[in-house]
Parts: sequence; structure tokens; C-alpha cells
Amino acid sequence: YTANEHIQILVDNDRNFTRDDTTEIVTDNVTEVMWQDNVDVKNFNRTFNEANTYCSDLTLGGYSDWKLPNIDILFTYINHSQIRPHYSIFQNQPASYMWSSTKSPNSSKIWTLEEVSEILLDDTTLNDFNYVRCIRNDKVIKQVYVRDNTKEVVLDTTSNLVWQDNADAKDITKDWHEALSYCNDLSLSGYNNWRLPNINELFSLVDHNNYKPAISKEFKNVYNSGNEIYWSSTTSSDGSAWIEGIEFVHGDHTWRTPRTHQKHLRCVHDIE
Repeated sequence: YTANEHIQILVDNDRNFTRDDTTEIVTDNVTEVMWQDNVDVKNFNRTFNEANTYCSDLTLGGYSDWKLPNIDILFTYINHSQIRPHYSIFQNQPASYMWSSTKSPNSSKIWTLEEVSEILLDDTTLNDFNYVRCIRNDKVIKQVYVRDNTKEVVLDTTSNLVWQDNADAKDITKDWHEALSYCNDLSLSGYNNWRLPNINELFSLVDHNNYKPAISKEFKNVYNSGNEIYWSSTTSSDGSAWIEGIEFVHGDHTWRTPRTHQKHLRCVHDIE
């Protein structure tokens, strides 16, 4: 797993899973990632080294090439359109944090995911105990970013998205409704059809191999002090007034930001 490798950017409605009750494996029919779903997932927690060993030794459904998911793949376990269980096809849900294989670039700690609150945490020590859901057949796609210095935009050539990267992307803050209007009204690099990105698109920018900012170095305008977040267009799954967002110091995800708060924003444009 190297910098800027992510699975496909998908909205939650695109997801489609199949569970084999005999093998106790859930397959993502879009990305083809296969997820362990036996009772071990909810019954046992382990240290990081134990988790790695457990996955590498696992034989399930006739497969023996299991491993811990990186944090980008683990994040796809979250369905941002509904509360837990995020995907009801998974029959064995862990009670707390799950290990990823991704190490924090500024320490020896590990990224984990807490499913109930959709919290990403990069402060987990190797000897902490967390739950394990192994995966196999992950097909990561390398994000390739190209910056146009004249137009002050960054092109994601993999997903065909153009990202705003002028001074506003670092300096301005707005409440959520103002952020939506700002992007809708933005005229930049000859395009007018800008919008606020959904949480999956925004999270795709995170490079967990970088720190402060945790984003590709092609982006020149990033606010990365404190824990200030960037808005997404995604409302929280509990139906409340909260909004999901990402901060780019570490690459943390948050789902409980009041829409009246002043936060940063980076608009996106679809290449047709």
C-alpha cells in the first residue's frame, strides 16, 4: 500500500453486497473485495501484531490469502446514508474499534475505525486490543493527481474529478449552507458547474502516508492547523443537523459537525 492508492470512489447507493452463508464471506460486487464475516469478527479482539498474524493464518471459504484492510478500504465499510448496522448483510458486527493495516506517518501508532460513531483514529498503539475483520481480493486504484498552476486546480485523472486549489481552498470558511452556495456559484478555470464534494470524494483526497497536510503534494492550498475540517455535502446518517467532514492534518473523518459552524471547503467539478 503506497501513497494515493484508494479504492474506487463510490456513493453509498452504488454499493451491492452478497453474503455466502456457507463460507461466511461478504463480497462487494462493485469492488470485488471479500470480507470475513464469521463470529470471530465480533467475539475476539487482538493486538496489532496478533491481528496481522490472525489474518495471514486465516483460511476461510477455501481462501488463505487474507489480510488486514488498509484504512481506505476499511472506510468503505461505512454506509453514510444509514446508521449502524451500516450494511445489514454483515451478520457479525464488532462492538468497538477495528484494526487497519495503515500506520500513522508521524508516529508508530495505527489507524483504526469505530463503526458505531464512524470515527477514524490514528492514535492506537500496537498493544491496544481491537477487533479484526480480514479482507482479500482488494484491488486498489492509484489516484494520479496533476496540478494546473495557471488555473489553480488539481485533476484526479483516475476519477475524472477536478478540484479547486486556489487560495480560497485554504483561507475562507463558511457555514454549510453558505459552502453549498459558494460552490454552486463558483466560476474557476473556465468551469461553472462546481459543487461541494460528498464524503467519499473528499476522503479520496486523504493520503495517510503524509502528515500536515495528509493530502497529495499536488495540492498547494490546504488548511492544516488544529483540527479544522473541510465540509462535505453528506449529512449524518442519524438524520440530525450534523454534517460529515475531513480534516487534513492527520486525515481524520468526523460526522458530527453542526451545519451552522464556520468550516473550510474545497469544491469539485465533474469532467464529462
